[in-house]
Amino acid sequence: MSIRERVLKPHIGLGAWKSEENSVIAMELRAGMEEENIPWEEKGLPEEDAVRLAYQCAKASPLGVGVAIGKDGSVAIHFHRLPEKEPLFYLPRLQGNRTLWRVYGSHAARLVKGLPFKNTLVLEDERSRELETLVTCITAEIMRVMSDLGFNEEVKY
Repeated sequence: MSIRERVLKPHIGLGAWKSEENSVIAMELRAGMEEENIPWEEKGLPEEDAVRLAYQCAKASPLGVGVAIGKDGSVAIHFHRLPEKEPLFYLPRLQGNRTLWRVYGSHAARLVKGLPFKNTLVLEDERSRELETLVTCITAEIMRVMSDLGFNEEVKY
């Protein structure tokens, strides 16, 4: 083995329980890290729990940072100096979305760079506004269709 092969390139450890749903989450996490120009490397570790897997990935990473997706779709970011059961960030599956998963990838990269994390509350507010706009548009379209079909009475909901 040459010296070049023995040198580990710096990277964030990425672990994921393999499933179709988790592949979308992994794609967004990778995109977040790539946006910050920090390399990642997938770790093939057999672990279902996101927190334990993130810790194992952090320990295996030359940068000391691990990101993982558990069997249930939850996401954890860990730092090698933290206690195993206390990740820096944890996102349950039901609270996640493409935007937040990408931000979590960015968080892992920013941890490496020593930069402040992005404000997820602002992003959640933006998401709420987008949902409100969507509901308003759908309601208006339903009202228009009902009017076209002859339902001219005022509909209360």
